[in-house]
Amino acid sequence: MASQDRYGAAVHEAGHVVVAWALGLKTRKLAVGIDGDDAAGAAEIEESPHLLLVDQIAICSAGADAQRMFDAPTHDVAAFSDMVKIANLVDDFAEDEGEALRYAGYRRSKELLELHRAKVDRLAQALAERAELDQAAIEQILISNG
Repeated sequence: MASQDRYGAAVHEAGHVVVAWALGLKTRKLAVGIDGDDAAGAAEIEESPHLLLVDQIAICSAGADAQRMFDAPTHDVAAFSDMVKIANLVDDFAEDEGEALRYAGYRRSKELLELHRAKVDRLAQALAERAELDQAAIEQILISNG
């Protein structure tokens, strides 16, 4: 059985990957338990500058959103770098416009996570068990029904 931190990290990374996949991006590699830290995770997702800003925000937000959806906490700084990325994406907009974009991205993330909830669950379980998944394993999980 994976630790709570490891499962939380796996859910976090699975959230990013499933939302990115739903928006047409591939993930090359997925890992948790990096350098012996169960709460550390990483996803190598294709670059997304061609996507709408709302969709880019959704990908960033999806990790923390998935953790809330699955009640899978890990340490408090897990989503910090994602929030910094979101802030950078909306930095050039007026405050009210940036806030509207952020909230639209959060809604998009939650919609896609709900739609593909079973995929997030299967991917997180596999990642928590194996610690690392390559592109072929990720795609096999994502294209299966559910």
